[in-house]
Amino acid sequence: MALGWAVIGTGWHVDHKIAPAIHATPDAELVATYSRDQGRADACAQKHGAKAAYSDLGALLRDSRVDAVFIASPNALHAQHALQAAQAGKHILSEKPMTTTLDDAVAMVRTCRARGVKLGVGYHLRQHPGLREARRLVAEGVLGTVALAQGQWGFGVRGQDTPRPLEQLLAMALRFDRGTIATVCCGRRLPDSRNDLVLYGSRGRLLGSDALWEGRQGTFDVVSETMHTTDTYPPQPLANFIDELDDFHRAIVESREPAATGLDGLRVVQVTLAMIASARDQRTIRIEPLTV
Repeated sequence: MALGWAVIGTGWHVDHKIAPAIHATPDAELVATYSRDQGRADACAQKHGAKAAYSDLGALLRDSRVDAVFIASPNALHAQHALQAAQAGKHILSEKPMTTTLDDAVAMVRTCRARGVKLGVGYHLRQHPGLREARRLVAEGVLGTVALAQGQWGFGVRGQDTPRPLEQLLAMALRFDRGTIATVCCGRRLPDSRNDLVLYGSRGRLLGSDALWEGRQGTFDVVSETMHTTDTYPPQPLANFIDELDDFHRAIVESREPAATGLDGLRVVQVTLAMIASARDQRTIRIEPLTV
């Protein structure tokens, strides 16, 4: 039976990624769209073939055809919309970041648990076969003890650096409990960015070239004591999003957690807030485990 989806938010991500991915996902149906502006909701519904368009979120959540919502509203509204959806008994897949405060993240996890609805977060790269394989290799010790992990995601236009109100470039260093060091760089001021992932272990190395992007793409090279392989993924713009939606549906049917859970989203909120505090206070921040 098809899962009836509603999209909360009608911006670029929904228009170009999520709504088309819903149509391409087996047993998925776009039932409704929501925007605070009825005209935008109508336009999105008409373009993507939704059965209804709402500017009243309560009315959307009372629509019995809606089984799950994809939240792609402004980041600070994710928690508000998710809590309303959970109270209405709708399953929730939230775009990242899940929330902008830790209290909101905790409230989302606890409310969804109490209401018996699934909560997932749109970390679509968890559906990339190359990255799933990387995770398996690390877990099985093929690379040995991972000493260093490096990742970069970025883009830009040569000769342009348009001012925006949000940060456009950041770098972060992480130290994990077992000693692994990680560096992360993200930015919109990086023309010709090499969006690579590299894992250096005591027994080998994994390189994902041009792999950290919205679509499924890139080449993965593994060199270790036990294997030497290369796998290339031709560009598939919607593949990760389709598999993300399909995994969420199967999580509902199979009564299991989705690939990226609400607790995963909460943990990322913790890391993000620690990064902001570290930059502000110019000190290292220790992230303590949080029981929810």
